[in-house]
Amino acid sequence: MRAKLSSLIVVLCILTALLVLNLSLTGQESSKVERGLQISPVAVKLDNLNKNMVGWGSYLVNAASGCANCHSCPTYVPGTGKAKQLNSQNYMAGGVPFAFPAPTKGSSAPELRSANLTPDARGVPGGLTFLQFKTALTEGHKTLKEAFTEFPAPTEAFAGEISVMPWRIYQNFDTDDLASIYEYLKAIPPAKPGTCSGPGQ
Repeated sequence: MRAKLSSLIVVLCILTALLVLNLSLTGQESSKVERGLQISPVAVKLDNLNKNMVGWGSYLVNAASGCANCHSCPTYVPGTGKAKQLNSQNYMAGGVPFAFPAPTKGSSAPELRSANLTPDARGVPGGLTFLQFKTALTEGHKTLKEAFTEFPAPTEAFAGEISVMPWRIYQNFDTDDLASIYEYLKAIPPAKPGTCSGPGQ
C-alpha cells in the first residue's frame, strides 16, 4: 500500500511540474505574441484570422528572421535618423535585386528579385499556397516565373534553388511556426515594391 501511495505521489509531483512548466511557456509565448503585434510595421487585419498566430508570425518575421531585409524595397524609411524604422509603404512587397555573375563575357548577368509576399487579390501571401510557401522557406524552391526578370522562367512549378535565401536556416522552423508566418502575411496590407539597389537599404 505504501509503495502504491509513494508511486502516486511521484506521478502527481511530475504532473504538477509539467503543468507549471507548461504554464510558464504559455506565458512566455503569450508575451511574444503581444510583442509581435506591437512591432508589426503595418496595421494587421485580423478578420477571420487567428490573432495568436498573426502575433507569433509577426514576432518571427520582424524580430527573429529579418525577412523585411530582403523582401522590402527599400527596407528602411529613407532619411536621416530613421535607419531603424522599417518601410511600411513597401513592406514585404519584394523587388529587392540580387545580381549574379554573368555566365559568359559580353552577356548580361541574370538578376533575381525577391518575391512580393503581400496578399494577392485572393488574400493569399505572394499567390503561394501554404504548401508552396513552406517549400520555398524550408527547401529553397519556388516558382521562378516572377523571380527572374531578364530571362524566361522555366515552366515547371518548382525549379532551381533560391540561393540567396537562407532556407537552410529556415528549414528548422516547425509547421506551426511556418503556419503563423503565413497567417501574419495574410494579415498585412497588399503593397508594391519601391526602388532600391540591394537588401537592407
